[in-house]
Amino acid sequence: MGSNAEIVYVDKIVPDAYHGTELKTALKILRGKNFIPSRGRETYLGDGVYFYESSLWHARQWCQRRFPGLRHGVICAAINLRRCLDLHNYEHRKLLQQVRLNLEMKGYKKLTDTFLINFCATNIKEFDTVRWTYTATGGKYGKIYPGSRIDDFSQLIICVRNQESILSIELADEGG
Repeated sequence: MGSNAEIVYVDKIVPDAYHGTELKTALKILRGKNFIPSRGRETYLGDGVYFYESSLWHARQWCQRRFPGLRHGVICAAINLRRCLDLHNYEHRKLLQQVRLNLEMKGYKKLTDTFLINFCATNIKEFDTVRWTYTATGGKYGKIYPGSRIDDFSQLIICVRNQESILSIELADEGG
């Protein structure tokens, strides 16, 4: 059912990945060094712990939207991508397309990104992290200036499925 996409172990360290949450939860994570993975339909890169690569600003903004009026804490982590489903990689995107096609032929319906990534991680290829850049265009977001090809809003997101990939953590910001 799979593809020839290789998901190999690499030592690729992301030194500045930011995870936003309520301050009390951030402090608990720092004490116990254990994150609670996100699960469900809203986790578009599958189940795991979500980080914004190289963007404290995005983590702060997420906290302000998710926890209005509450104090937030942003954790900075160093992450080793290890076996990464990197959706910047053509073969990795093709893997998801092929798996979707095969499942559709077997009668599966409502094949979301979340379902496909979780299915692949469990049944096809084992991986520790998922990496992708989300960009928004249209509406209030466009290009950074007329004639540019650079989107005004983009987020490089890492979903950590295997917490052994998290090498270190520290509190980067607290606010509210």
